[in-house]
Amino acid sequence: MPLPLPDEYATKIMSTEMLEHTSYPEKILRELVRVGKPGAKYLITVPDARSEALQKPVAQPGYFSEPNHIQIFDRESFVRLVEASGLKVERYDTWGFFWTVFMSLFWIVKRSEGVNGAVLDSIKPPYHRVLQSWSNTWAQLMELEGSEKLMESFDQYLPKTQVIIARKA
Repeated sequence: MPLPLPDEYATKIMSTEMLEHTSYPEKILRELVRVGKPGAKYLITVPDARSEALQKPVAQPGYFSEPNHIQIFDRESFVRLVEASGLKVERYDTWGFFWTVFMSLFWIVKRSEGVNGAVLDSIKPPYHRVLQSWSNTWAQLMELEGSEKLMESFDQYLPKTQVIIARKA
């Protein structure tokens, strides 16, 4: 479905955690490129394949079915998709180790509680003690001197999200 915007309309375009929900990510990116002015900046994010793989055995079955995560992008396929749309990748990064672990624990908690259905709507306080404990551990780690390097390493090896900053020629 076309965006209700004219060609070369925007200078900054964001697509966050969307492309994994469609069977046609190429078409969506083409449409986003169409509405960008020459030189427009793009911020595009998708879940990281490693995080998805960790969650897959414990997630609710519907999480990896339409309309949820039906595309899984590794770094190469994500970069290739963005470049094939005509954008020039200026930066690639990852982040979100905390959320990879949190979501994996979340699925286990929900399974143990016997919850099915739209469980993502239930990510709100009060959190189960396992989730709160993980959050407390992470917060305490952030307070330790020198923890930034370890946390950056975690984000590189088991990130939740891939980020591309790109530019339209």
